[in-house]
This record gives sequence, C-alpha cells and structure tokens, in this order.
Amino acid sequence: MQNFQKVGLLFISLFIVSGCETGTKYDSDTPTITESSQDEMVDTTSNDEDIFDLEPLQKMNASTSNIKQFEGGSSTDGLDVKSIRIGKHDNFTRLVFDVKKKNNAQESVKKVGYYTFSYVPKTNKITAVINGYDGFSAQIPTFSSTSIVEKMYFEDYPDEDAYKFHIQLREDATVKVFDMENPAKLVVDITPLY
Repeated sequence: MQNFQKVGLLFISLFIVSGCETGTKYDSDTPTITESSQDEMVDTTSNDEDIFDLEPLQKMNASTSNIKQFEGGSSTDGLDVKSIRIGKHDNFTRLVFDVKKKNNAQESVKKVGYYTFSYVPKTNKITAVINGYDGFSAQIPTFSSTSIVEKMYFEDYPDEDAYKFHIQLREDATVKVFDMENPAKLVVDITPLY
C-alpha cells in the first residue's frame, strides 16, 4: 500500500511539473520587458535606439517610450555659446542660448550646430548634447526658488567638439526645443503642468 502511495505521489508530482510552465511567455509582437533592480519595468525594445546615452536612462529606470526628444541644427564647427538668457512669460519659461563664433564674438552665426535634447518626465530632467562647439563661454545662470528650473550643470563628454549639460526642473512640465537662424539661437520653452 505504501509503494502505491509513493508511486501515486511521484506520478502526481511529475504531472504537475511537466504541465506547468515557469517564467513568462510573450507573443513575438509583444515587447520584451526586463525587470530592473528596483522592481520597476523597463521597455528594452523601444524604437528609440538612436537616443544618445541610452544606458544611463535605463539605469534611471526610465522607459524610453516616455522620453521626449528634440534634434536639429546642422553639422558645423567653431561655435561658442556666448550667453544664456532667461525669459519669464505668463505661462512658460524660455531659455535662449545665443550662439556666436568662438574666435569672434561679434560675428553672427547663421545656424546652430547639431543638437539633441531629451526630456525624461519621470526625473524632470532635460539632457542636451550640442555638437560643433569649441567653447561654452556663457555663465551658467542661477535660478530663483520660484523658478521651474532648479539648476543647470555640465557632464563630461568624450567628444572635444561637443558639450553635454542637464537642466533639472522642479516639477513636471511640457518641454519644447527649437533653433532659430540669423542670428543662431537654441531655444528651450518649459511650461509647468499644473
């Protein structure tokens, strides 16, 4: 009788083990999801493969589908960000980056160099890489405690003709980035989400 019970338990165990599937099964059309160290989900099949610095974004557990990207300008060199102006409007804040020639601050530049800006709403951070710049002589502005912009700071970047910087916001916002020509300017509009 005991042998019959052991055989029965063994048979039931084998049936359960062979009938169960461990892990998660995804259809081929379903994006692959990986679990981060903080139990948040990161979409690793986003079509945003061309986004610069994807690895740090994954470390921040930011889904690339939530990132707002802006890029433009043209390939050039010898540029310098000479000044940063802050404009406070009724419902948005505007940052204007005035672009000049590195060796001649009086010489107007028609176009800005190539740029890529990304805004990650989860961290309220704008990250920018500007290419074709031999200098960034503008003073980094200080922001009041009532400004939507908390601070702006640089990060080391391996390309000697480029600069990488961050604009940390205090709250959620809608961000728009564009460039202007003759004279060249980079413009960042930041509208708080109330």
